[in-house]
Amino acid sequence: MSATHVRAQRELHIAAPAGIVLRMFTPRGEELWIDAWRPRYIHPPDGNTIRGMVFVTGDDAEQTIWQVLEFDEMRLRAVYARTTPGLRVGTVTVEVEERPGGASRVCVRYDMTALVDEPVLEPYRSPEFDRMIEGWGTAINERLPMLIEALG
Repeated sequence: MSATHVRAQRELHIAAPAGIVLRMFTPRGEELWIDAWRPRYIHPPDGNTIRGMVFVTGDDAEQTIWQVLEFDEMRLRAVYARTTPGLRVGTVTVEVEERPGGASRVCVRYDMTALVDEPVLEPYRSPEFDRMIEGWGTAINERLPMLIEALG
């Protein structure tokens, strides 16, 4: 089998301070704007985002194990490793930059490798990936006042 690798990257612009925006992209923060996002926290069990955190999402063949490799609120950067056993493995990097007027630019990058000769990387290719990230922007903006209050 020859491994297939995909790197997908998109930017979002969010009208909120960078520190709050970074927290929107933690497992607990994403629970506030992704209706189907229900992580099961392994370590720490309270869901506090720290380096070394482990949580699980999905079910059956799509069960995915996540680990926080880096969570740096000073550098406004988070890196997650994610493995869907038997299907795909990769990293998700979130970098936030403070913009003028209290807004933020978010760069979301997925580096994914298939473990099988099947189309398991399609969600990370255009146009699917672009639609996913655009949907994130819509969901965040629809809930922005609540997110700022909850994560501020």
